[in-house]
Amino acid sequence: TCLFFNDRMDDMPASATLLKMRYCQGDFEHCARFRVETKLGSTSVPGNLYPEDSATADRIAATGRLSSSRAVFQRIVGDYPAQLVQPQAAAGLPTQLDDLIAISLDNDPNVVASEFAESAAKADIRTIKGELLPRAQLRGRLLYEDDLGTSNTERQQAEILAELTIPLYQQGAVSSRTREARQTATQRRIEVDEARAQAREDSIEAWEALVTARAQIESFKSEVSTAQIALEGVRQENEVGERTVLDVLDAEQELLDAQVNLVTARRDELVASFATLRAEGRFTAEDLALDVDLYDPAANYRRVRDKWFGVDIDD
Repeated sequence: TCLFFNDRMDDMPASATLLKMRYCQGDFEHCARFRVETKLGSTSVPGNLYPEDSATADRIAATGRLSSSRAVFQRIVGDYPAQLVQPQAAAGLPTQLDDLIAISLDNDPNVVASEFAESAAKADIRTIKGELLPRAQLRGRLLYEDDLGTSNTERQQAEILAELTIPLYQQGAVSSRTREARQTATQRRIEVDEARAQAREDSIEAWEALVTARAQIESFKSEVSTAQIALEGVRQENEVGERTVLDVLDAEQELLDAQVNLVTARRDELVASFATLRAEGRFTAEDLALDVDLYDPAANYRRVRDKWFGVDIDD
Protein backbone atom coordinates (compact mmCIF):
# COMPACT_ATOMS: atom_id res chain seq x y z
CA THR A 1 0.00 0.00 0.00
CA CYS A 2 1.39 3.38 -0.98
CA LEU A 3 1.95 5.59 2.07
CA PHE A 4 1.44 8.66 -0.08
CA PHE A 5 -2.31 8.14 -0.38
CA ASN A 6 -2.70 7.08 3.25
CA ASP A 7 -0.73 9.94 4.83
CA ARG A 8 -1.07 12.89 2.45
CA MET A 9 -4.36 12.40 0.62
CA ASP A 10 -6.54 10.93 3.30
CA ASP A 11 -8.75 14.03 3.23
CA MET A 12 -8.95 14.13 -0.61
CA PRO A 13 -10.57 10.83 -1.59
CA ALA A 14 -11.76 12.03 -5.01
CA SER A 15 -8.30 13.24 -6.09
CA ALA A 16 -6.71 10.13 -4.62
CA THR A 17 -9.06 7.92 -6.65
CA LEU A 18 -8.19 9.72 -9.90
CA LEU A 19 -4.45 9.45 -9.22
CA LYS A 20 -4.75 5.78 -8.35
CA MET A 21 -6.61 5.09 -11.57
CA ARG A 22 -3.88 6.78 -13.57
CA TYR A 23 -0.67 5.76 -11.81
CA CYS A 24 -1.42 2.72 -9.65
CA GLN A 25 -2.56 0.23 -12.26
CA GLY A 26 -0.66 -1.99 -14.68
CA ASP A 27 3.16 -1.92 -14.41
CA PHE A 28 3.27 1.29 -12.28
CA GLU A 29 6.00 2.70 -14.56
CA HIS A 30 4.15 6.02 -14.84
CA CYS A 31 4.27 6.55 -11.07
CA ALA A 32 7.19 8.74 -10.04
CA ARG A 33 7.25 7.29 -6.53
CA PHE A 34 7.39 3.73 -7.85
CA ARG A 35 10.27 4.56 -10.18
CA VAL A 36 12.36 6.09 -7.39
CA GLU A 37 11.65 3.18 -5.05
CA THR A 38 12.57 0.63 -7.72
CA LYS A 39 15.93 2.25 -8.46
CA LEU A 40 17.01 3.52 -5.02
CA GLY A 41 14.82 1.82 -2.44
CA SER A 42 11.84 2.94 -0.38
CA THR A 43 13.93 5.08 1.97
CA SER A 44 14.91 7.37 -0.92
CA VAL A 45 11.32 8.29 -1.80
CA PRO A 46 10.47 11.79 -0.48
CA GLY A 47 7.18 12.04 1.37
CA ASN A 48 6.05 14.99 -0.73
CA LEU A 49 6.79 13.40 -4.11
CA TYR A 50 3.62 13.30 -6.19
CA PRO A 51 3.03 10.33 -8.51
CA GLU A 52 2.93 12.59 -11.58
CA ASP A 53 6.16 14.45 -10.75
CA SER A 54 8.38 12.60 -13.23
CA ALA A 55 10.97 15.37 -13.40
CA THR A 56 11.69 15.19 -9.68
CA ALA A 57 11.81 11.41 -9.86
CA ASP A 58 14.36 11.54 -12.67
CA ARG A 59 16.48 14.03 -10.72
CA ILE A 60 16.45 11.85 -7.59
CA ALA A 61 17.34 8.75 -9.63
CA ALA A 62 20.17 10.61 -11.37
CA THR A 63 21.51 11.80 -8.02
CA GLY A 64 21.46 8.24 -6.74
CA ARG A 65 23.31 6.96 -9.81
CA LEU A 66 25.90 9.70 -9.35
CA SER A 67 26.52 8.68 -5.74
CA SER A 68 26.86 5.03 -6.77
CA SER A 69 29.28 5.93 -9.57
CA ARG A 70 31.41 7.94 -7.16
CA ALA A 71 31.52 5.02 -4.74
CA VAL A 72 32.60 2.64 -7.53
CA PHE A 73 35.25 5.15 -8.65
CA GLN A 74 36.65 5.40 -5.12
CA ARG A 75 36.70 1.60 -4.72
CA ILE A 76 38.62 1.05 -7.96
CA VAL A 77 40.91 4.11 -8.01
CA GLY A 78 41.33 4.59 -4.26
CA ASP A 79 40.56 8.32 -4.23
CA TYR A 80 37.26 10.17 -4.17
CA PRO A 81 36.56 11.75 -7.59
CA ALA A 82 37.38 15.45 -7.65
CA GLN A 83 37.97 17.46 -10.81
CA LEU A 84 37.72 14.80 -13.49
CA VAL A 85 38.86 15.22 -17.07
CA GLN A 86 37.06 13.70 -20.03
CA PRO A 87 39.32 10.86 -21.28
CA GLN A 88 40.00 10.27 -24.92
CA ALA A 89 38.87 7.19 -26.77
CA ALA A 90 41.55 4.58 -27.39
CA ALA A 91 43.71 5.22 -30.44
CA GLY A 92 45.30 2.80 -32.89
CA LEU A 93 42.24 0.57 -33.21
CA PRO A 94 41.72 -1.70 -36.22
CA THR A 95 39.84 -0.19 -39.12
CA GLN A 96 37.98 -3.38 -40.06
CA LEU A 97 36.16 -6.06 -38.13
CA ASP A 98 38.11 -8.90 -39.78
CA ASP A 99 41.38 -7.35 -38.62
CA LEU A 100 40.08 -7.11 -35.06
CA ILE A 101 38.94 -10.75 -35.05
CA ALA A 102 42.30 -11.95 -36.42
CA ILE A 103 44.21 -10.03 -33.74
CA SER A 104 41.85 -11.20 -31.01
CA LEU A 105 42.21 -14.88 -31.93
CA ASP A 106 45.99 -14.56 -31.43
CA ASN A 107 46.28 -12.12 -28.53
CA ASP A 108 43.15 -12.41 -26.42
CA PRO A 109 44.33 -13.17 -22.84
CA ASN A 110 41.87 -16.05 -22.40
CA VAL A 111 42.94 -17.59 -25.71
CA VAL A 112 46.63 -17.32 -24.82
CA ALA A 113 46.01 -18.82 -21.35
CA SER A 114 44.01 -21.73 -22.78
CA GLU A 115 46.72 -22.46 -25.37
CA PHE A 116 49.38 -22.64 -22.66
CA ALA A 117 47.10 -24.92 -20.62
CA GLU A 118 46.75 -27.21 -23.64
CA SER A 119 50.54 -27.30 -24.14
CA ALA A 120 51.01 -28.21 -20.47
CA ALA A 121 48.43 -31.00 -20.76
CA LYS A 122 50.24 -32.45 -23.81
CA ALA A 123 53.53 -32.32 -21.92
CA ASP A 124 51.91 -34.25 -19.05
CA ILE A 125 51.04 -37.05 -21.50
CA ARG A 126 54.67 -37.41 -22.54
CA THR A 127 55.86 -37.26 -18.93
CA ILE A 128 53.52 -40.00 -17.73
CA LYS A 129 54.00 -42.14 -20.82
CA GLY A 130 57.75 -41.97 -20.26
CA GLU A 131 57.31 -44.10 -17.13
CA LEU A 132 56.62 -47.06 -19.43
CA LEU A 133 60.00 -46.77 -21.16
CA PRO A 134 63.26 -48.35 -20.03
CA ARG A 135 65.48 -46.13 -17.93
CA ALA A 136 69.31 -46.19 -17.95
CA GLN A 137 71.54 -44.68 -15.29
CA LEU A 138 75.30 -44.34 -15.16
CA ARG A 139 76.84 -43.67 -11.77
CA GLY A 140 80.50 -43.27 -10.82
CA ARG A 141 82.26 -43.17 -7.48
CA LEU A 142 85.88 -42.36 -6.53
CA LEU A 143 87.17 -43.25 -3.04
CA TYR A 144 90.49 -42.33 -1.41
CA GLU A 145 91.47 -43.32 2.17
CA ASP A 146 94.71 -42.65 4.07
CA ASP A 147 95.22 -43.27 7.78
CA LEU A 148 97.98 -40.89 8.85
CA GLY A 149 98.58 -42.82 12.09
CA THR A 150 99.53 -46.01 10.35
CA SER A 151 101.95 -46.58 7.56
CA ASN A 152 101.00 -48.28 4.33
CA THR A 153 97.26 -47.75 4.81
CA GLU A 154 96.59 -45.68 1.73
CA ARG A 155 93.72 -47.03 -0.35
CA GLN A 156 92.16 -45.83 -3.60
CA GLN A 157 89.01 -47.17 -5.21
CA ALA A 158 87.10 -46.18 -8.35
CA GLU A 159 83.96 -47.72 -9.72
CA ILE A 160 81.48 -47.09 -12.50
CA LEU A 161 78.03 -48.62 -12.27
CA ALA A 162 75.62 -48.84 -15.20
CA GLU A 163 72.00 -49.57 -14.31
CA LEU A 164 69.16 -50.40 -16.73
CA THR A 165 65.59 -50.51 -15.43
CA ILE A 166 62.87 -52.07 -17.59
CA PRO A 167 59.31 -51.69 -16.28
CA LEU A 168 57.43 -54.94 -16.62
CA TYR A 169 54.25 -54.53 -14.60
CA GLN A 170 52.73 -51.47 -12.92
CA GLN A 171 49.27 -52.90 -12.17
CA GLY A 172 47.83 -50.68 -14.91
CA ALA A 173 48.46 -47.48 -12.94
CA VAL A 174 50.66 -45.78 -15.53
CA SER A 175 48.36 -46.74 -18.40
CA SER A 176 45.38 -45.39 -16.49
CA ARG A 177 47.12 -42.10 -15.75
CA THR A 178 48.13 -41.83 -19.40
CA ARG A 179 44.53 -42.21 -20.54
CA GLU A 180 43.50 -39.65 -17.95
CA ALA A 181 46.13 -37.23 -19.24
CA ARG A 182 44.90 -37.74 -22.81
CA GLN A 183 41.33 -36.98 -21.75
CA THR A 184 42.55 -33.87 -19.96
CA ALA A 185 44.44 -32.74 -23.06
CA THR A 186 41.27 -33.22 -25.13
CA GLN A 187 39.36 -31.10 -22.62
CA ARG A 188 42.01 -28.37 -22.82
CA ARG A 189 41.79 -28.44 -26.65
CA ILE A 190 38.02 -27.92 -26.42
CA GLU A 191 38.61 -25.04 -24.02
CA VAL A 192 40.90 -23.43 -26.59
CA ASP A 193 38.11 -23.63 -29.17
CA GLU A 194 35.66 -22.16 -26.67
CA ALA A 195 38.05 -19.34 -25.82
CA ARG A 196 38.52 -18.52 -29.48
CA ALA A 197 34.76 -18.54 -30.08
CA GLN A 198 34.27 -16.25 -27.09
CA ALA A 199 37.04 -13.96 -28.33
CA ARG A 200 35.34 -13.76 -31.73
CA GLU A 201 32.02 -12.94 -30.08
CA ASP A 202 33.58 -10.29 -27.83
CA SER A 203 35.32 -8.73 -30.82
CA ILE A 204 32.11 -8.49 -32.82
CA GLU A 205 30.19 -7.04 -29.88
CA ALA A 206 32.89 -4.45 -29.15
CA TRP A 207 33.17 -3.51 -32.82
CA GLU A 208 29.43 -3.13 -33.32
CA ALA A 209 29.15 -1.08 -30.12
CA LEU A 210 31.98 1.16 -31.31
CA VAL A 211 30.50 1.68 -34.76
CA THR A 212 27.07 2.34 -33.30
CA ALA A 213 28.40 4.85 -30.78
CA ARG A 214 30.31 6.75 -33.45
CA ALA A 215 27.22 6.91 -35.66
CA GLN A 216 25.14 8.12 -32.75
CA ILE A 217 27.66 10.83 -31.96
CA GLU A 218 27.37 12.25 -35.47
CA SER A 219 23.59 12.03 -35.32
CA PHE A 220 23.33 13.68 -31.91
CA LYS A 221 25.73 16.44 -32.96
CA SER A 222 23.30 17.36 -35.73
CA GLU A 223 20.43 17.08 -33.28
CA VAL A 224 22.12 19.44 -30.81
CA SER A 225 22.86 21.94 -33.57
CA THR A 226 19.25 21.79 -34.78
CA ALA A 227 17.90 22.17 -31.25
CA GLN A 228 20.12 25.19 -30.64
CA ILE A 229 18.85 26.88 -33.80
CA ALA A 230 15.25 26.02 -32.90
CA LEU A 231 15.65 27.37 -29.38
CA GLU A 232 17.06 30.64 -30.65
CA GLY A 233 14.12 30.97 -33.04
CA VAL A 234 11.57 30.26 -30.31
CA ARG A 235 13.18 32.83 -28.04
CA GLN A 236 13.03 35.48 -30.76
CA GLU A 237 9.40 34.63 -31.46
CA ASN A 238 8.67 34.84 -27.75
CA GLU A 239 10.11 38.35 -27.62
CA VAL A 240 7.57 39.52 -30.22
CA GLY A 241 4.70 37.60 -28.62
CA GLU A 242 4.43 34.76 -31.11
CA ARG A 243 5.47 32.05 -28.63
CA THR A 244 4.72 31.46 -24.98
CA VAL A 245 7.13 30.82 -22.13
CA LEU A 246 6.04 27.19 -22.20
CA ASP A 247 7.22 26.94 -25.82
CA VAL A 248 10.61 28.31 -24.77
CA LEU A 249 10.84 25.78 -21.92
CA ASP A 250 9.93 22.95 -24.28
CA ALA A 251 12.65 24.03 -26.73
CA GLU A 252 15.20 24.22 -23.89
CA GLN A 253 14.19 20.72 -22.79
CA GLU A 254 14.68 19.39 -26.32
CA LEU A 255 18.13 20.94 -26.43
CA LEU A 256 19.01 19.47 -23.04
CA ASP A 257 17.83 16.02 -24.09
CA ALA A 258 19.95 16.20 -27.25
CA GLN A 259 23.02 17.26 -25.23
CA VAL A 260 22.48 14.42 -22.75
CA ASN A 261 22.17 11.94 -25.61
CA LEU A 262 25.41 13.26 -27.11
CA VAL A 263 27.29 12.88 -23.82
CA THR A 264 25.91 9.36 -23.40
CA ALA A 265 26.99 8.42 -26.93
CA ARG A 266 30.51 9.71 -26.24
CA ARG A 267 30.62 7.65 -23.08
CA ASP A 268 29.49 4.58 -25.06
CA GLU A 269 32.24 5.22 -27.63
CA LEU A 270 34.83 5.41 -24.85
CA VAL A 271 33.68 2.13 -23.28
CA ALA A 272 33.49 0.40 -26.67
CA SER A 273 37.00 1.54 -27.61
CA PHE A 274 38.45 0.06 -24.43
CA ALA A 275 36.44 -3.12 -24.97
CA THR A 276 38.06 -3.29 -28.41
CA LEU A 277 41.49 -2.87 -26.80
CA ARG A 278 40.73 -5.70 -24.42
CA ALA A 279 39.71 -7.93 -27.34
CA GLU A 280 43.08 -7.15 -28.93
CA GLY A 281 44.92 -8.09 -25.74
CA ARG A 282 46.21 -4.52 -25.32
CA PHE A 283 44.18 -3.50 -22.27
CA THR A 284 47.18 -3.39 -19.94
CA ALA A 285 48.83 -0.67 -17.89
CA GLU A 286 51.81 -0.68 -20.25
CA ASP A 287 49.68 -0.36 -23.40
CA LEU A 288 47.58 2.38 -21.81
CA ALA A 289 50.74 4.23 -20.68
CA LEU A 290 49.42 4.55 -17.13
CA ASP A 291 51.55 6.42 -14.63
CA VAL A 292 52.07 3.42 -12.36
CA ASP A 293 54.86 1.02 -11.47
CA LEU A 294 54.67 -1.83 -13.95
CA TYR A 295 55.21 -5.41 -12.83
CA ASP A 296 58.32 -6.89 -14.41
CA PRO A 297 58.44 -10.71 -14.01
CA ALA A 298 62.04 -10.86 -15.27
CA ALA A 299 63.20 -8.38 -12.63
CA ASN A 300 61.42 -10.34 -9.90
CA TYR A 301 63.02 -13.55 -11.14
CA ARG A 302 66.49 -12.05 -11.03
CA ARG A 303 65.83 -10.80 -7.51
CA VAL A 304 65.23 -14.30 -6.12
CA ARG A 305 67.26 -16.41 -8.55
CA ASP A 306 70.28 -16.83 -6.23
CA LYS A 307 68.32 -16.67 -2.97
CA TRP A 308 69.05 -19.93 -1.16
CA PHE A 309 67.00 -19.23 1.96
CA GLY A 310 64.55 -16.69 3.34
CA VAL A 311 60.84 -16.12 2.73
CA ASP A 312 60.64 -12.32 2.86
CA ILE A 313 59.38 -10.29 -0.11
CA ASP A 314 59.76 -6.70 -1.21
CA ASP A 315 56.90 -4.40 -0.24
